[in-house]
Amino acid sequence: MADFVQKTVNKSAVRDLSVPIADVTSFNNLIQMVIDDNSFGCVAYTDNDGVEIPAVLRNREHYTLMSELRRRCREAGRDRLAPVPHDRRVRGERR
Repeated sequence: MADFVQKTVNKSAVRDLSVPIADVTSFNNLIQMVIDDNSFGCVAYTDNDGVEIPAVLRNREHYTLMSELRRRCREAGRDRLAPVPHDRRVRGERR
């Protein structure tokens, strides 16, 4: 299993991929493979109404992407970022 780094006390973790996922289709294929193969060894169960719940299924999906550019800017530090012009609308000033 991959190594994940816990970020907060919430159920959240981050993993840096050694090889980026090429596109959405590749990502969906990866998810479908996990569902089909049950590679984590999950166990199906029956709920209170007698309905069998599969071992692995799509329930809720939430994915966050951190772009390479954003990561590089963070690593470069504040002094290396391009200056942002002071806009009156951003500061909330009236003309």
